[in-house]
Amino acid sequence: WRGGDSDDGGTVGWAASEVRDGVQDCMDVLSEEGFEVDEVERVTRPLLRDPEQVAVFAVYRLQRRQLQLGVDFTL
Repeated sequence: WRGGDSDDGGTVGWAASEVRDGVQDCMDVLSEEGFEVDEVERVTRPLLRDPEQVAVFAVYRLQRRQLQLGVDFTL
């Protein structure tokens, strides 16, 4: 997490994960809880133990949405 990386001075977090079942569900929950979730990059790499198989990794940028007049993102 780093404070002040966004235009409005809010805190920005970065997360990296192997993309598996359930990762998108977690990102959806974060979004429902008031976070802006952006997938920054996705890469596919062969597995060291079996180059015929691949793993997919993604980097996500997470930022708490700022409350706007009349809008409450925490519901």
